[in-house]
Amino acid sequence: MSAGRLMATDEVGTHAALTAHRRQLIDPKIDKHVTLDLLTAKDIQKATRLLRETSATALLASAMKMIAEYLECALQFERWTGDTDDASLKQQFLKQAAEYRKLAEQRAVEISMPKPPTQSK
Repeated sequence: MSAGRLMATDEVGTHAALTAHRRQLIDPKIDKHVTLDLLTAKDIQKATRLLRETSATALLASAMKMIAEYLECALQFERWTGDTDDASLKQQFLKQAAEYRKLAEQRAVEISMPKPPTQSK
């Protein structure tokens, strides 16, 4: 039966029933969305700032890790020079070590960190 027929039959009862259904089923959904929208609007600046800080921290940590990995590779090549008597191979190892140190230095400059130490002799 349609709401119009119900209203014609029992206007007060139909209105009360429709109002109760609206309060039980529809109003909570509206309230939920309005609350979420208000929270989102209220906290968007804080969330944006936090996201920027987190992203910047993650990028800095990633760059620092990369510098450490470059230096570890350089040190490994430098160690290998002591393990060989072949002068040509030593030169290749030292060249690779120098390239890794150069990469570490470039990355450090990019993120405004002090330059890493030069090759230990």
